[in-house]
Amino acid sequence: MKSRISRLRSVVLTSLIAGVAALSIFLLPNATDASARAYEPSKGCFWRDASGVAHRYEIVTYYKNLTWNQADMLASQRAFRGVRGYLATITNASEDWCVRTAILNLSGLRWADATGAWIGANSYANVGVFRWASGPEKGTQLRNSVFLWHTNQPDNYVSERCVGYMYRDGWVAGNNYPCDAVTTNSFFRDKMKRFVVEYAARGAVLN
Repeated sequence: MKSRISRLRSVVLTSLIAGVAALSIFLLPNATDASARAYEPSKGCFWRDASGVAHRYEIVTYYKNLTWNQADMLASQRAFRGVRGYLATITNASEDWCVRTAILNLSGLRWADATGAWIGANSYANVGVFRWASGPEKGTQLRNSVFLWHTNQPDNYVSERCVGYMYRDGWVAGNNYPCDAVTTNSFFRDKMKRFVVEYAARGAVLN
């Protein structure tokens, strides 16, 4: 009798453990912080601008599609070596190449075609005029001479007023997206789960 009870307890315990494990499969993706799938900034590109400010970048993959505003908020909540982040602003050709190369290094292994990553520009104030909306460059206009757009981009100025990098046909370049409709638009659905965080600081903290 005791042997049967012991076996019964063992079966019940095993079933409970299996049930918890199965439940966690469904719950964890919605509970996991984006930092668990972040591109380590110290392994990526690094550069120091003419004024002596050092820059590093983090490419973060979230568990669901993100609107531009959500990405902007999440970027502002992140920190690296004590330096607060912001949604990346691209202000010269070297920086553009730096970030695109980092994305391309990941894209060949993990990103599906037409997948994008938000950066810190939008045309909220004026249709068709893209400005940086975060970081020290906030309010300054995006310069096409230093930012590489995909062919025929930007387009759809009225409906696609936020900017990101897109991986497509083996290449990474800029693209404009619907700021919030990426969560419902059939083409962009499941493609905007990433954003680029920039960290900038003087001194050697980011070296």
